Amino acid sequence: MDAQQIFDAAVGHLLRQNEKAQIVGHWAKYCGYRGQNGTKCAVGALIPDELYDARFEEQGICDVIWGHSDYEAYPIYGETPAYNKHAHLGHVLGQVGIGVEDQQLLSDLQEVHDELEVDEWPKGLRDVAEAYGLKWTFSA
Repeated sequence: MDAQQIFDAAVGHLLRQNEKAQIVGHWAKYCGYRGQNGTKCAVGALIPDELYDARFEEQGICDVIWGHSDYEAYPIYGETPAYNKHAHLGHVLGQVGIGVEDQQLLSDLQEVHDELEVDEWPKGLRDVAEAYGLKWTFSA
């Protein structure tokens, strides 16, 4: 996938979904790659369901960007910690054609999802498009 394809897939998904992908924790809600009711964040929308692993929720995209791709994948509660490349977000992104050169774009898209209110997404996403020289092809 090139940067325009990544952008179009993530933005199209977010604008259709029109709500954050949130996980309800013990004390608060937080954004996740997969949230309640089948929601997905910008990065989560790029991960095919058959490649998704709940352990991704413990792997921030910044960890992947800064090269921490060889650390142990966080275990699901009750499992023994052990490296499993198929449960590592960076490996899965590579499988769908997203390279290291695109991971800052992913971080910026994720930041729009996580930090802005839903009604602010179109402006934030347009700003990302402009920063990367990408075309805005959406009506919102």
